[in-house]
Amino acid sequence: ISIPDVRREKDYLSGRTGSRSELCVPIAGGSIIYGAMNLESNRVAAFSDDDKDFLQTIATQAGVLMERYQIERSVDMQSGLTEDMAKAETIQRSLLPSEVPQHEEIEFDLRYLPCRQISGDFYDLSTRDDDVFTVGIGDVVGKGISGALIMSNFYAAYLNESEKGFPLASLMSYLNKYLTNATELDEQITFFLCRMDVDNGVIRYVNAGHPAPLIFHKDGTIDRMETGGPLLGFDEEFNYEMGECQLQADDLVLLYTDGVTETIGKSGQILDEQGLITVVQKHQAKPVASIAGLLQDKLEKFNRKSRFEDDVTFILARYTGIPSSQVL
Repeated sequence: ISIPDVRREKDYLSGRTGSRSELCVPIAGGSIIYGAMNLESNRVAAFSDDDKDFLQTIATQAGVLMERYQIERSVDMQSGLTEDMAKAETIQRSLLPSEVPQHEEIEFDLRYLPCRQISGDFYDLSTRDDDVFTVGIGDVVGKGISGALIMSNFYAAYLNESEKGFPLASLMSYLNKYLTNATELDEQITFFLCRMDVDNGVIRYVNAGHPAPLIFHKDGTIDRMETGGPLLGFDEEFNYEMGECQLQADDLVLLYTDGVTETIGKSGQILDEQGLITVVQKHQAKPVASIAGLLQDKLEKFNRKSRFEDDVTFILARYTGIPSSQVL
């Protein structure tokens, strides 16, 4: 909340007599509000948009630290550990989108299957505007509780920066520097981020060392989205590149983490990328929800153990629209 002149606000309750303008942002972690950061000035209209962005960044990091403290405190307590881990899971999941976007020209489905209660995998599946969707998927190299904490910290920073509308390559370069410079995380993250423009039938993307998402065309050919650079946290000075793919009607897009292709079968072999492609192509003509269910079922039956040994996440998208450039 930014109030240029508090004297003009009839419902304003003054905390100090000299205040003329005020800036306040919440300290939030997921869906939990821990408090607020508040600035007051004796000058009218004292705070700029840059001041607001700066305070929001500090508040976001404060929220991440509060969330991290909540998780660490839960994990450290031996009594009622199962209940506390469930709370940590709830906090982490509250950061991730809980609803799949709906649009007449594209159909989405996703599966998020942590191997433990808290995960190092993360994703974004949100609407940027009416016809552009932000779709991302990532994986922290570290596993277990430490990987989950790093994921939460990084994801909060990503959410804060993504709202500023930076080009994809610039955003990825910033996140890389954040991971290597501005934090003490000392970890690497693979991250694929794209914007799907369904009105024009275009995917613009940056791939930071993540398994290349696949575009299955109706004619049986496959495109891999590989352009970008190394995984985040590897080289702080690296400038990432943006790639672009043109979508065709009935294309099927698959994003996934390495937990999918590295699922180990009963005889010790891994599924690998070709195994994944074979499963998807077998059911490519089916509705997206059916393909997602069949792929999950295949992974569970293929897996040598009763539970996955790594986090498994994948997103499917069926493009059904016709690019405006092809409309007569």
